[in-house]
Amino acid sequence: MVQAKRRANTANTIGLLIPTLLQGEVEGWRNTGWAGVTQTTSELLSYWFEEDRDGPQFHQCQQQAIETIIYCHEILGIENPYQLYENFASESPTVQTVTRSKALQDELNPISFPKYCLKMATGSGKTWVLNALIVWHYFNALNDERPGLFTSRFLIVTPGREVQKRILVSLEFDLSQPLFVPPGTRWRDRFYYELYTPDDFRENLTLTDGPFLMVTNWQQFRFAKDKPSLWEEFMGEREEIPKAEIIADLLTEYPDICVLNDEAHHVHAAKKPNSETGNDEELIWRRFMTFLKQCQQERHESAPYRVFQQIDFSATPFYGSGDNKNYFPHIVYDYDLPQASTDMLVKQLFLEQRQGANLADLDFRAERTPTTGRKRGEIIGLSRGQKIMLEIGKSKLEQLTQEFKVNGINRKPVMLVLAEETDVADLVGEHFAALPDEDGNYYDGNRVVVYHSNLKEAEYKAASDRLDEIDDDDKPLRVVVSVLSVREGFDRHNICVIVMLRASEADLLLEQVVGRGLRVMFPDYKPEYDQIQDLKKEARQQLLNREQPSNAFDCLFLVEHPKFKDFYENYLRSQGYTVGSGDSSGQKAAGDLVEVHADTLRIPKYDICWPIQIFDNAPIPNLADVEVNSLGHYPVKFSLQKQMSAKTLITDVHVETETKAKTWVLENDYFDYNFFLQQIARTVTQSGKMMHLTAFSSEIAALADEYVSRWLFTEDIDFTDPDNYVVLQSQQIVDFIVNQIRAAIARATGDLQYQPGAVWRKLSDVSRLLMRQSNMVAVQRCIYPYQAVQTVKGGFERKIISKLLNPSPEVLAFAKLDRKHDLIIAWRDDRGIQRKYEPDFVVKTADRIFLFETKGDHLIGDPSTALKAQAAVAWCKAASTVTPPGSQPQEWEYIILKQSVFEANDGASFNALLPIMRMEREALIAGLYGELGLNI
Repeated sequence: MVQAKRRANTANTIGLLIPTLLQGEVEGWRNTGWAGVTQTTSELLSYWFEEDRDGPQFHQCQQQAIETIIYCHEILGIENPYQLYENFASESPTVQTVTRSKALQDELNPISFPKYCLKMATGSGKTWVLNALIVWHYFNALNDERPGLFTSRFLIVTPGREVQKRILVSLEFDLSQPLFVPPGTRWRDRFYYELYTPDDFRENLTLTDGPFLMVTNWQQFRFAKDKPSLWEEFMGEREEIPKAEIIADLLTEYPDICVLNDEAHHVHAAKKPNSETGNDEELIWRRFMTFLKQCQQERHESAPYRVFQQIDFSATPFYGSGDNKNYFPHIVYDYDLPQASTDMLVKQLFLEQRQGANLADLDFRAERTPTTGRKRGEIIGLSRGQKIMLEIGKSKLEQLTQEFKVNGINRKPVMLVLAEETDVADLVGEHFAALPDEDGNYYDGNRVVVYHSNLKEAEYKAASDRLDEIDDDDKPLRVVVSVLSVREGFDRHNICVIVMLRASEADLLLEQVVGRGLRVMFPDYKPEYDQIQDLKKEARQQLLNREQPSNAFDCLFLVEHPKFKDFYENYLRSQGYTVGSGDSSGQKAAGDLVEVHADTLRIPKYDICWPIQIFDNAPIPNLADVEVNSLGHYPVKFSLQKQMSAKTLITDVHVETETKAKTWVLENDYFDYNFFLQQIARTVTQSGKMMHLTAFSSEIAALADEYVSRWLFTEDIDFTDPDNYVVLQSQQIVDFIVNQIRAAIARATGDLQYQPGAVWRKLSDVSRLLMRQSNMVAVQRCIYPYQAVQTVKGGFERKIISKLLNPSPEVLAFAKLDRKHDLIIAWRDDRGIQRKYEPDFVVKTADRIFLFETKGDHLIGDPSTALKAQAAVAWCKAASTVTPPGSQPQEWEYIILKQSVFEANDGASFNALLPIMRMEREALIAGLYGELGLNI
């Protein structure tokens, strides 16, 4: 019996064999520098995963998922999912045995194209991976890399409107971010596509010949033989050509397509009809994919190559639940929820319990009329147990809201109530309408939304639209009531409390209960949440120690009936999940985090500014002073030139280099004089010395008008007359006009000199900082009354502030730089990859401003320390060329202090240590550390 169970478990986890074996191979391949990929792929991987940029970066799990798909596709050359098992059969006896499984062969052999599944926990960023893979395919196809492997045409499939909306938002906003597409003419300027949504699908639709993204839901893939809906039967409506045929016909106009299937578990369902729709959903999906592949093959049989690839994305790519999960056999990467919790990419789980509630003795189900026979009674109200659970959730929500607000954390916690029945959901909405919040305001329709599929169409749409308010901190929505049967998730960041109102003791997937609240509110890539990251780590460690978390940052509080306590505390922990439990109402939601504001009385004396962009202030001439009679006449008379004129190609030429920029045709059927003046103004400002005059194009056009109409041919001529403006089609005339105007502007500029200028930023631009009380140091000569040091290894920084900067009278002002201050220096590591460096302190003295870096002895010899120092010295040299606003010194200097030097000179002032710090800097730049063992 035990052996049979083990065999069953082995069979269930067949789908996790390949990702386990691939993980080591992909890691080894990464260590080779991604050897064997195309040049395009190599550049993208380096840009995505090696360069430092502002804003969000890819998480390690996202990088691994992207790399796994690329490795399978470009390196292994996988042509179908069964090939993966064959590849590893010789290395793994288990895989060798599995490849002989008839069930596996029956499942995979019909699939004749590359098909992969990425198993990634909710909240770990599947959509970003999807976007990156689009960019990877797109640019490889555009650059004609390895024809037959890549495409710039995509079908994105979603399970419903909410996920579809999330995908469309991501395509519109995320793909425009530097995270995905490198800047410049080779990348960003060449990235464009036509977007098609379900509303665009019609029989006469013609797709673009270029790149496109088609987004739809799988329910559109209905064939002519499918049973009509009840609405179609009632209204007598039936499409002559079903959507499946329309979509397939559109997509197979070309020999290449990549299908990206988001939330793939919705179509890879157990092979039985859906209880609600009556449709065999997996059959519909497979039929469509088979039909699509077959149509492509038939229509492009003679094509030199065809591309057909499918990539599935899902947090739960399995059938069944609990210990009876059957994983999809085409999974190539596995990143589960326990690992995401460990990596702190999702919220930590805490089972909220209250003493004295006596919930264990109360029913967790709704009140019903008496049962008659096998028929359950009708729901007539919420039970007392349910009302108590709602009150626990409500009190936790209000505690989080109030304490976040008091501590200056401008985020809005939201509570999600999940019911298993729509009648219960409606009752919850009515129940909340009679309850006041912590400020005495009732939970009316502005603060509560009920969302489920039994709503009338208009109500459902209105409720669906309001889900976007969950993450809008300025909107009043605080409570969302929904049902588990809403299969399409509305993943939002601000959900902090979930109340689960069950209808039975049946098992539920954890992802069903918490999936919609896992996304973090306080991501680490946002500078304003720097101090919060340490608090989040502390809270997780406390949960691991089975202690109360000392703060509520990115904790998801679950309110369940005590009957299900074992599911969380025993079963989930045995599966690797970190789950805390208890009464957290006595714990501070914000921990020891406090707001520290810049003191308005200190700002005039202690504020410090720095340049964030340095440029030349180019001289701007007064164009109104240019006299047209000082410009030259064209040597050919107008009457003679008019006889010679014909249609002409006019080419913009860069005068200094004689580079031809662009050719434009002046034809009578569409050319007019205003267009000519616009082109003259644009051509004049193309010169390198006059590009700063682009903003004055209208003034230059007016000058050209006066010159051409009144002086060019020594007579007044109306060039708005079509018979006259044909004269201006001569390239020689255009060149003459442009040169005359440029010369006149140059004379008007005279001896004005280019002066360096800058865009400035100052400490006081950041009016408040969040700090932990345990990390704060009181300071005097700083716009902030306190400065924060690091939680880990912050002792050295604390001593620098209290023993060096605070007591030294020559230090007129200083500040420990926060990420929000945005004083960033670009540098390149020893591989040439661009990085970002943020110095520790900025220090003002009477004659200069210092960028002041502190370093432990163990880091001083690191090659990156010297490279950062070189970049910082160069930055200071450039910053010293611009005059700062106010009375601040203009000179900048970079210095570095080693910990052992500081400790050996305990009590020394800033000026006393300055010569040693300069020697440290010069030694670093000269590369003396490590070679001569220099000690200063």
